[in-house]
Order: sequence, then C-alpha cells, then structure tokens
Amino acid sequence: MDSIFNLIELADRLYSLCQTVKANKEQRGRLAEMVISLKKVLSILQEQDPSHTPPQALEEHLVELQTCFRDAEELLNKYGNTSCLGRVFKAKAMEEDFEDLFQRLDDVRQLLSLSLQVEQRGEVHSVHDVVDRAEQKIDLLHEKMDKLIVKGKEVKGPETPSPAASPQDADKLLGDIRGRFVEKASLPLIKQLLDGLQQERVLNSEEAEAVLEEQAARADRARCLIDMVRKKGRRASEKMITLLRERDPNLGMTLGLA
Repeated sequence: MDSIFNLIELADRLYSLCQTVKANKEQRGRLAEMVISLKKVLSILQEQDPSHTPPQALEEHLVELQTCFRDAEELLNKYGNTSCLGRVFKAKAMEEDFEDLFQRLDDVRQLLSLSLQVEQRGEVHSVHDVVDRAEQKIDLLHEKMDKLIVKGKEVKGPETPSPAASPQDADKLLGDIRGRFVEKASLPLIKQLLDGLQQERVLNSEEAEAVLEEQAARADRARCLIDMVRKKGRRASEKMITLLRERDPNLGMTLGLA
C-alpha cells in the first residue's frame, strides 16, 4: 500500500529529527523508541501476504498514525526551538503535550498490531516489549531519584537559611550579584550548579540542557542559568545561593554570600 510506504518514509524522517534536535533529551528519546517500534509494524504490514485481506479499519488507523507523526514533528520543532527561559514557562505544557502524543501513538500501535497475521504478531510484540521496558526504566529512575531526595532531606533535617540568603531577599540577592556572577562563574562551576539544581528538583533535565547546549559562550550560559533560577522564585534562588556557597566558597565570598 502506498500509504504504508509513505508512512515508513515519514517515520525515517521523524527518527532523524529526534537525533538532530538537541533539547528535550528524555522526550525525544522515548519518541525515537516508539517510532522504531511503529516502523517495524509498518514494514511487516507492507510485506504481508497479499491474499490476506486487511481489516477495513486499517486505513483509518494509518491515517491516524500519519496525523500523530505530523504532530510529533511539530512538537519537536516547537519545543526544540524554544529559548532556555521560554522553556521554563512551557515545561508543564510540553510534558502534557508529549504524554498525550505518546498515548496516541501507543493506541495506534496496538490497533495496527491487530491487523497483522497471527504468525507475525509475536515478532512485533518482542519489539513492543523493548520499548515498554525502556519506558519502565525511565519511570523507575524517576522514582529512585524522588526517594533519594526525600531521604537526603530527612538526614539533613530542616534547612536553615543563611543570613546572606534569607527567604525575604534571596531572589533580590541573585539580582544584585547577577553581573559579577556572569563575569566570574567558570564553566565547571556552572555545570556543578546545574547538577545540584537538578538534584534539588529546581531544574529539570531539559532546562539544564538548554543552558549548556543553546548557549555557546560561558558568560551566556551563566546569564541564562541565573535568570532561569530567578524566574522560578524565592525557593529556587535560595537553593542556588546555597549551592554556590558550597561549590565555590571563594567566589561566594567575592559575591558577598559568605
């Protein structure tokens, strides 16, 4: 069927786009796995015995898959081109959009699998299992990270804000030191802060990637980081100040954070 051939070409293009776009590593990784799985189903459908009459609903499922692939391209282009600060405000919407897309793709995948001849379904199910296991590993990793964060907070006990980073002025303080931070923060320090802020759940992986991958110069990365954290409010600013003092005490003293 010509429609299947065109969908396979579209799947190849979408997979290449997943490898090209730098931002949103986790989401595009999941999407790439699903595209591989769906392409396998399409390839088997294309080679299926001509005497096997496809279900009447098959064409409808193929049309829905084409719509899903087009929507996936739009999402990758939309969120892959979003600036690092813009992604902060769109993080929730991005997560919801991708989850909706993944659900639609999985539904179509199951429906298309039913159109296969019985002897071919086992081959496809093995591919589905690989994708499902990959998604389960991602979910398990998130659960472990959440447990480690909770356990760490229990061990450390309640946090006491330092005089230099009291709840009332933490975000204002970041604004005051912004220029000197941009001037003096080294690239290794920026990376350490990004790691720490992810562990503290202040930034997600997509936001951290945006700081490093969308900004070429060290100063631009430092500026993007501090602006991103300030936009998140007082608690995020407190976390960054605490991390900055821990990771580079000398710079902390220079900036007046000691």
